[in-house]
Amino acid sequence: MSVEKRVAAYLELAAKDAEAAGLLLAGGNRYAAYHVQQAVEKITRALLLARGIEAGIEHRLEELFKRFADEDGSPKRLRSFAGYSA
Repeated sequence: MSVEKRVAAYLELAAKDAEAAGLLLAGGNRYAAYHVQQAVEKITRALLLARGIEAGIEHRLEELFKRFADEDGSPKRLRSFAGYSA
């Protein structure tokens, strides 16, 4: 599968996780946080892949964020979600 298709697939799945989080949150369900983490992980994987960086099997957000170059400001807005890995 091409990089572009993989990036698109990650983003599509992230959108579905974000939608699930919204629905669960509206119902007061605490599992909304899980879907937030999943959405952020998939967005992060898509960003890494778009930069030619494979995320591998890592799932911890903090570790995924470390794979970005220091001068790359892209994950800055995502870093506030790092605590969702726990």
